[in-house]
Amino acid sequence: MWLKYSFLFSLLIGCSSQPLKNSYRFMAGLSEPEQVKWSFEVAYPVIFANGADRQVIKVFIKDQQDQEFLVKPQDLKVYTDVEIKDLKVLKDKNDLIITFRPLLKSPDFNLRVKWKEELGPPVLIKTTLLPLKDKLKPIKSNFSSGSHIDNIDFTFKENFHPGLFEGFEIYNNGKNRIVSKVDSQRWYDFEYPEQARQNISFLVNDSPNGTVSHTMHSHFMLFPRLILPLVEFKKDRYEVTLTTGEQVIFNQDGEITQGVFNEGPVDIGPDRHTRKYADLKYQGQGIILRANARGLCPQTGQFENNSIDMDYGARFSKDVLIINGKTGQRCRRPKADFWPQRDLNPIEFKFPTDEEFNRYLRENCKFEIPELPVPQKNKKLQAPDEVDEIWSKCEDTFEINKCLASELERFQGSDLLSVLEYELAIKSSGAFQTEKLKAKDQIAEALNNLFSDLSKDLSFVKNMDDQKLFESDCLLEARAKFKNPLRFSDPWAELEAEVRTLCSDLKKEVDQIVNLKIKNLQQHLEQDLSWLQMDQDLKSICLKRSQDYLDQDRHSNLKLDSLKNRVIGVCDDFSKSDTYKNWLTTQRPLVVTQFVNKTLSLLEPQGIEVINSCLRDFPGTSQVERLKLKPDREACLNRKWREMEYRLVAIVLGDSKSISLKIEVQEVLEKIDLESKRTKLRLMKKHF
Repeated sequence: MWLKYSFLFSLLIGCSSQPLKNSYRFMAGLSEPEQVKWSFEVAYPVIFANGADRQVIKVFIKDQQDQEFLVKPQDLKVYTDVEIKDLKVLKDKNDLIITFRPLLKSPDFNLRVKWKEELGPPVLIKTTLLPLKDKLKPIKSNFSSGSHIDNIDFTFKENFHPGLFEGFEIYNNGKNRIVSKVDSQRWYDFEYPEQARQNISFLVNDSPNGTVSHTMHSHFMLFPRLILPLVEFKKDRYEVTLTTGEQVIFNQDGEITQGVFNEGPVDIGPDRHTRKYADLKYQGQGIILRANARGLCPQTGQFENNSIDMDYGARFSKDVLIINGKTGQRCRRPKADFWPQRDLNPIEFKFPTDEEFNRYLRENCKFEIPELPVPQKNKKLQAPDEVDEIWSKCEDTFEINKCLASELERFQGSDLLSVLEYELAIKSSGAFQTEKLKAKDQIAEALNNLFSDLSKDLSFVKNMDDQKLFESDCLLEARAKFKNPLRFSDPWAELEAEVRTLCSDLKKEVDQIVNLKIKNLQQHLEQDLSWLQMDQDLKSICLKRSQDYLDQDRHSNLKLDSLKNRVIGVCDDFSKSDTYKNWLTTQRPLVVTQFVNKTLSLLEPQGIEVINSCLRDFPGTSQVERLKLKPDREACLNRKWREMEYRLVAIVLGDSKSISLKIEVQEVLEKIDLESKRTKLRLMKKHF
């Protein structure tokens, strides 16, 4: 729908007001507010809040006819009511994609997308610390891969969902209290394949040397399996939250310093048959299951025939040790009770749920899994007071977005920043929608004011005779003067074509007024001749008189420079007019006197040149020679002097006034005759 505006230009050029002939019905090229239809595809209904997993959202922005708008990624702004990491908005082929990482232990939160001040509906992003399922599918993968995120090595299988992880690793490469040899190592491999409960475990690998077959592997499972394992790097340590909700803390070298585990050093003894497995002692309140093997998978393999020791399981590898951390009870059971004893990938734990494993414990170990508190996600921050305070400062300002950005600067680095941005985006969106309803009338009024200003002040015009230059200058002036009444958008791009057309029409109308002004100027110059001065150049004094006349128009500020060619033409025409010729006739005696005086002023300097010319023709250095040559010199001077007089008078009479008044050379010669003779005699006596 087109917006319609009417306005009347009043252009005052001259002493009286002269309205433009036409009233304009201005058709502004401003379309109706776009009706935006939003839709979203969230890749993962629930995402593990480990601080590393990445959520992916496809965004579709369409009009009412389901045609997609052409949207650039940089034109989208994403708001969330909690802090997120690594936000990216990009194009993948034809899809508009938003990706980000929820923070560690992030609560559920809302996400909203803004495009052209249009704010989309909230999208609920669900997070969890719990396993996403109990049982593995399993997803077949041949290879494992890794990513280094926030100083942590996360792992995943090649066929698992992109951007989601299935474990993390912590390395101790020595030399320190735990790893004392350069080529020895201990590393912890925390695993939660497919983010399922079934195989949550961690593997501790002690490598006493560079020989792979000598590596001492220990497989641990903790119960209850309440959450997926978490890890966070803080300055100089790794804080690991185990599946029981208990913690173990590693320093940045990979040594355990606090928590529910104590560790001893890697056994680097020379005899691989007598080496101990990882000296790891559980001090927590849950159930721990341990299996060992040297150079083999601990769940199925073993070289020794000796059963695992009943202390903490650091010796031997036959069977499995189960410890009740709360009561100290221990139970030794065969590996076949827990894993299939054949070559499989993955090796699935036979008890996907804790209830199933608990029944096994009651029947075979005479104890059961204790109850432990379930770790909770972080709580969502609320900031209503700060939101209301900022909004009250900015809601009535003209550039509201700039005001909000300025107010939010003091919250940079604060946990409140995201929720403030989110809530203020909602408030500003409401204000934007209200503004859209009033936009038509506001822009109509702004345009009326704009073109009224243009019509009253034409000082921007540099050249009235150049159509393109006029339109260009008019457009620039209109852009500079346009007072945008909207706080959230600038409609100029949609108005520019219509403004350009109107500037063209303005040029035609102004031309008519200027032509009338020039006609009035011609009449003014001829009606009052008091400005004419015989002793001044006609063109200069005519231009000055014209400028004074134009300056009487206080409203247009139309500069003389913009009309210079036309005014010069007026002055040229005036110099040829009968009015000027008649005036000159009344001024003939003064004109003749003027020419006589001008000729006389040139006599002496020109006479000296004639004297010098005769001296060159008849040179003489001694007094005798000068007396002898005096008659010749005088004759030379008399002859050339007369020629000089004619030449000077002819030059002076080249003035248009002389031609108009038909002043003859002889008339001037007669009036300068006596003074000319006196000048000649004086120069002759002096130089001859």
